[in-house]
Amino acid sequence: MDFNIVTKIMQEDEQGNPVEGTHTTAYSGTLENGVFIVTTEYTEQEGETVTVNILTQPFNPVGERTSWTKLEEAIGWFQELSKHIGE
Repeated sequence: MDFNIVTKIMQEDEQGNPVEGTHTTAYSGTLENGVFIVTTEYTEQEGETVTVNILTQPFNPVGERTSWTKLEEAIGWFQELSKHIGE
């Protein structure tokens, strides 16, 4: 399932003053045998698209250590961990 993480960042305006902005990163999450896997893609300078593994979380760390059963719950956990501010 594709999802985004939106985080706050500091930028400069035209006059060089610090202003708050946002940064959005696209991810893909899957559950494989109860393991939550997060990947993202980027394009290299040569134009080749590369997929990289960002996280492999073998258990749900909230409460008792159990295998993940709901992808939406795993994504919500990752968004919270990443300080996602919404879309």
